[in-house]
Amino acid sequence: DVLQADAEEESSLALNSSVGFWRVIASYKRPMPRGLTLTLSPAFGRGKVAFAGSQADAAGPFTSLALNQSVLAYRMRLHGRVSPRVVLDTGIDLESRVATYDILAPNTDDIAGGGDVDADPEVSQLGAESLGAGLYADVGVDVTSRLRLIPGLRLDGYVIQGQPKWSVDPRLVGRYATSKTTTVKAYAGVFHQPPQPEALDISIGNPDVDIERGVHWGVGGEWKPTRLWSLDGELYIVDRQNVVVFTNDVVMRADGTIRPLNFVN
Repeated sequence: DVLQADAEEESSLALNSSVGFWRVIASYKRPMPRGLTLTLSPAFGRGKVAFAGSQADAAGPFTSLALNQSVLAYRMRLHGRVSPRVVLDTGIDLESRVATYDILAPNTDDIAGGGDVDADPEVSQLGAESLGAGLYADVGVDVTSRLRLIPGLRLDGYVIQGQPKWSVDPRLVGRYATSKTTTVKAYAGVFHQPPQPEALDISIGNPDVDIERGVHWGVGGEWKPTRLWSLDGELYIVDRQNVVVFTNDVVMRADGTIRPLNFVN
């Protein structure tokens, strides 16, 4: 704490950070038999996050991190009315994510009791990869002229840093039209999210980290007085489970050495 430190121990720090990204998304639609529509949507994007810190009068940074990430995604969607009372929305999602890390930081892993040793910064380069595939289907059923129920199911499979993961997400939405301009709605569902690839990296992460899970409930309403104007509001609750967090805890390997966990659920 600079406010409590002695004058001789006070120091000035120089911090720099930057964030940049771009993405290109294409879309192709084609009519299909039975009133269905096929939509193909490939996408590609890249992003970069950089951080550097040092003493203000230093010749170069003492600690820095540069994260470069490339994402290639693809969605195939088939949707439309399959009968007078049933609407179908189904498809496949694919995503490939590759990240590289350039790290400049002191490394005391090979020094016994290295936590109290001042070490010069070293350059480390790491990589992380993930591949995901998902299949989803939502079926809207017009129970009456006012009430529509939309049960849905999503299946996802991932390979993150060579670790296979999978999830199943059931969901249900209900919509009731109280008038020509007003609709009330309610929903409940399970949602999963994979951890970032670096969280499972054997060097800086924990290969035992699992997928994050959340249960969502919500109620709301929609008001559309004209074709151009609408008002939509919701009240919702999210119960987040298995959230990935950073930790300083360690575990002992079979050979008696200590391994930091870094990330846990």
